[in-house]
Amino acid sequence: LHELIEHLWTILGGGVNSRGRTSRPRGCGAQPNRANGRPLLGELTMTWQCKFVVHVGITASVVSLGASHGAALQHPGGWHTVADIERIRSNVLAQREPWATAAAFLLNDSSLTLDYQPSAVATVHRDCCNPHPNSSGNEQFEKDSIAAYYQGVRWMATGDVRYADSAMKIIDAWAATLEGFAGHDQMLAAGIYGSHLAQAAELVATALPSWPGRSAAVRMFRNVIYPVCSLFCGRTSTGPPMPPEQTCEHGANGNWDTGCMGMVASVAVFLDNVTMLDTVLEYYKGGRGNGRLTNYIINPAGQCQESGRDQAHTQDGIEHLLETALTLYHATNSTEPFTLSDHRLLAGIEYTAAYNLNHTVPFTPNCGAYPTSGWCFKTISNKSRGDFSAMWEMAAAVYGPAAKFASAVVGRPGYRPEGARAPIINNGPHVGDGPPGQGTLTFYGMPPIVVV
Repeated sequence: LHELIEHLWTILGGGVNSRGRTSRPRGCGAQPNRANGRPLLGELTMTWQCKFVVHVGITASVVSLGASHGAALQHPGGWHTVADIERIRSNVLAQREPWATAAAFLLNDSSLTLDYQPSAVATVHRDCCNPHPNSSGNEQFEKDSIAAYYQGVRWMATGDVRYADSAMKIIDAWAATLEGFAGHDQMLAAGIYGSHLAQAAELVATALPSWPGRSAAVRMFRNVIYPVCSLFCGRTSTGPPMPPEQTCEHGANGNWDTGCMGMVASVAVFLDNVTMLDTVLEYYKGGRGNGRLTNYIINPAGQCQESGRDQAHTQDGIEHLLETALTLYHATNSTEPFTLSDHRLLAGIEYTAAYNLNHTVPFTPNCGAYPTSGWCFKTISNKSRGDFSAMWEMAAAVYGPAAKFASAVVGRPGYRPEGARAPIINNGPHVGDGPPGQGTLTFYGMPPIVVV
C-alpha cells in the first residue's frame, strides 16, 4: 500500500519524504475525528478534507491525492509537521515519558486558560533594552504571541480544538488591531514574537481549515510584521515613527538578523510564499550582516560572533539559525541549511554546548562582519555560562548522536522537561523573548534530520 501511494503521488507531481510528509492544498485542513460533535482527546488519525483520502496508520502522514489546487510549500511546515503531531499525540495518549510529564506541565499551568484574553495594541514599541519605560505594547505582544503558540502546542498534544480556537482568537485580536512597530529594538519584537505568532498561525490553519479570520491574519503578517525584518539587518517598515534607517554595515549583533530570518521563514510558510522563503535562504547563505550563517558562526571550530559577549545572546542567535533551518527543511525538504559550509551550524551548536558544559574551547578575537560596527570581543565571555536556554532539545533531535555535547546538555539531571518554569505566561520581561521552550514535548523522539 505504501508503495502504491508513493507511486500514484509521484505521478501526480508530489512526493513523500523520509518523514512521511507531503504538500497539501491550503483548503485541505487537518481535523480530529469527532464523536457527537466533540473532539476526541488523543485522536491520532487526521482527516484531510480533499477529494481523495488515504490513511496509512498512525505513524505515517496522511497522503492526499487528486486535489485541484496544490500548495507551493508543505503544510504544516513550520517547526512541526503532521508526523510530529502524530508522534506527540500518540505518546501523550499512551502516557509515555518524557512526553507525559512535559504535557502535564503545559496543560496544567493555570496562567494560560482557554478563555485567555489578548491585549492587542496598535503600535508595538520596543526600545533598548527590554524592559524599557518606552517599550509600550512590547510586553503585550510578547505574552500574547507565546500564549498563542502554547495553545497550538496544547492542541497538538491533545487534539482538543478548543486550544486551537483560543490561539485563533489571540491572532484575530492582533490582526484587527496591530498597525506597526517603533523603537530602537523593534526588529527584535517583530522577529522573535512575530515568529512565535506565525508558527501559531500555521497550527491554527491546520487545526481549523475554515478559520474565518485567516485573511486578516495574512494581511497582518504580510503588511505589518514582515516589513520590519524584510532586509534582515536593516529597517524598511513605514509604520509609526521609526528610528533612523539602519544599514548592515552599522548593524547589530547577529542575533538580530537570525531572529528576523526565523520570523520571515515562519511568515513565508504561513503565507505559502516561496519567493519570500527564498530570501531567507539567500540571506542565510550570503547575507551582509552578522547573522549570516558563516558570519555568526565565524570559523569551523564553531566560535560564534557573540561568544565574547555573553552566552545567553549566543544561544539565542544559534537557536534562531536552527529554527530557520528547521522551517526551511519542513517546508521544502532541503537539508542544505544544516549541511552548508561543512556542517557549520552543528559546529556552532557543539562549540557553545561544550563551553557551557565547562569544557575549554578555542577563541579568536573578532569584530564581526564589519569592524566599524563596534562589536569587538577579545576573549570568550563567561557571562551566563551554564545557563542553558530552551533550545537544546531541538538541537539534539535534529542532529541525534552527531551532536554529542548538545545531547549531553539535555541528558543532564533536571533538564527535562525543557522550559518547565511556572507560570508559563508570567509578568517577567522574557516570557517569550527567545526560544519558545516546551522542546521535550515537541522535539524529543523526532528522527534525526542530519546524519553526519
